[in-house]
Amino acid sequence: MLILGTVVVSSVDGGKIYVENIDYKVNPYWGQVAAIDGRLGTNDVRITAMAAMQRID
Repeated sequence: MLILGTVVVSSVDGGKIYVENIDYKVNPYWGQVAAIDGRLGTNDVRITAMAAMQRID
């Protein structure tokens, strides 16, 4: 599971930082990042985040 608030989506060179809920949405349970209305374009992006292992006991 992704830790909310740690997801950063940027251009590969770091020149542009995209904004959550404007440029993209995050599904923390599945580790998915999805563009909103094509706002990430066809450019390569870098995504960094922290994750937590879930305990099932």
